[in-house]
Amino acid sequence: MNRITCIDALRGLAMFMVVFVHIEGFGLFIEEFHISLLRRICESIMLPLFFFVSGFCFKIQTVTDLIKAGLRLLIPAFIMGIVYSLSIDKDILSFLSNIYKYGYWFTLTLYEMFIILFCLIKVRNSKNGFVWLLVSVSCFLYLIKIPFNNIQFLVKVGNAFCLHQLFIYFQYFSIGYIFACCKETFNELINKELVTVISIFVFILALYIKCNYTDEELATS
Repeated sequence: MNRITCIDALRGLAMFMVVFVHIEGFGLFIEEFHISLLRRICESIMLPLFFFVSGFCFKIQTVTDLIKAGLRLLIPAFIMGIVYSLSIDKDILSFLSNIYKYGYWFTLTLYEMFIILFCLIKVRNSKNGFVWLLVSVSCFLYLIKIPFNNIQFLVKVGNAFCLHQLFIYFQYFSIGYIFACCKETFNELINKELVTVISIFVFILALYIKCNYTDEELATS
C-alpha cells in the first residue's frame, strides 16, 4: 500500500500530542488550573485528529476484515485494561463499567466506528448520496448523546460501551473518510488561496474558543 506522507505526519503529530498531554497530566501531576496553553491546544486537537486519520485510512471491505480488526483492537485493549484494573485493586466489572476503560476506551470506540461505517458503505446507493448519509448519521449520533447523558439506564449503557465518546468523535472519523473519498475535489479547493485563508481563520477561532471557554460557559452564553 502506498503511504501518504501528510497522513503519516498527522498521525505522528497526534501521537506526540497524546504523549505530551499524558506526561504533563499523569507524569508531572500538574493541576488542572496550572496546565499550559500548549497542553490545552493538544487536548483540543489530538483526539479529533486521531479519528480523522483513522477515517481517512479506513479500508475494511469484508466481514472477515471487520472481525480481524475487532480481534486486533479489542483483545489487547481488554487484556491490558483488566490487568491494570486488578493491579489497582479494582475488579473486572469496574473496568467494563468505567466510561474511559482506564484509558483503553479509544480502541472500543474506534471499532464501533468501523462497524457503523462498514454497515453504511454496504447500504449506500451513490457516492454523493453516501456523503449526505454519513453527515446525517454523524449529526444524529451527536444529538442522541443528550438522553444518554441524562437518563440513568442509558448512562450506564453508554459508559459500558463508551458511547459518549462515539457520539462526539464520529463526526471527525466521518470527515476523514469523506476526505479520502474526495481527495481530488479537496486538492482543488486547497489550491485556492481564499479557501485556505478562510479555513485557517475558522480553525484558529474554533481553537481559541475551545481553549478559553468550557462547555458550560458556551452553553450559557
